[in-house]
Amino acid sequence: MNKNKSILICYYEVADYFVNVVNLLSKEVNVHLIHYPISTEAPFEVLFKDEVETYQINHLSQDKIRELFQKINPNLIFFAGWNNPIYNSLIPFLDRSQISLLGFDNSLNNSIEQLLKAKYFQLFKRKTFDFCFVPGEGQKKLARKMGFLENQIYTGAYTANVNQFIRIFEKKSRLEKSILYVGRYVKHKGIFELWDAFTELVDEGFNNWNLICAGAGDQWEKRKIHSNIKHLGFVQPNEMEPILMDTSIYVLPSHFEPWGVSVHEMAAAGFPLVLSDQIGSAEAFLEEGKNGISFPAKNKNALKAALKQMMQKSENELQEMGEYSHQLAQKITPQKWVETIQKILEDL
Repeated sequence: MNKNKSILICYYEVADYFVNVVNLLSKEVNVHLIHYPISTEAPFEVLFKDEVETYQINHLSQDKIRELFQKINPNLIFFAGWNNPIYNSLIPFLDRSQISLLGFDNSLNNSIEQLLKAKYFQLFKRKTFDFCFVPGEGQKKLARKMGFLENQIYTGAYTANVNQFIRIFEKKSRLEKSILYVGRYVKHKGIFELWDAFTELVDEGFNNWNLICAGAGDQWEKRKIHSNIKHLGFVQPNEMEPILMDTSIYVLPSHFEPWGVSVHEMAAAGFPLVLSDQIGSAEAFLEEGKNGISFPAKNKNALKAALKQMMQKSENELQEMGEYSHQLAQKITPQKWVETIQKILEDL
């Protein structure tokens, strides 16, 4: 690949891990990115390299986006999702020399609604897209239902900034009696079950353990105030190292989580994991009993039992589980993400 090729990415809200892969890609190809404004619940400091041309969608009319597309004349256009009417307005302008790449993160759940949508896509939208780029196997199964062939589906679309968390793994020499949650303060993240389960365990004798929560959201004012729970608010990724150095187990109790990049991040940093059974990235980064435990989502007692089981483990056991997490984290990396885009572009 060389820098005379260009890619246009039509995205939603960007996060730190996505900025990292886009910056890496910009070393190989000219990158143009249209994105939505940064979320107030996750106000990441976005620092793109000068080589990345970025545009906020709220600053562009539909006509301006079309003009931009025609000016860039990209070799590849990456659509994050297939039902955005503004981005879809570019589809009629694609020609046969341009590759269209679809990204999405929903896994196959075999609901009637999802299967009907997949059939609709297969009948009326499928020919629009040459390839799809999805996080993992659950999404790959849905892609097949949508009509994509095996050689048209790529996985690894979401990746942590692995090197950043590997450095933490290499530095970490002690395990504190602290559990970490990183995520938004919204109900479907399972935070209320988490706080209740943890405080019950404290009352039952685990009063030398702390729960550290980093995040923000519309349930912030309803957070549980307890002497063993620390609420940090939103923490920028480059400020997470001291927190990770002082915590030992990662918990993500979401009711619904199509993927969950934070799981990849914490696995790379060497954390044993406690995850609900609705975390998409568990397929890649959790092996039951070897580096963590899963439990049924929305079930406070099951979450409590999983936490208790982990809190009763010896430091050596937790250390071994963390090392296994770290190994699993190497399955997906930013470099592999860039190589996938390179491979797709090589088909031109």
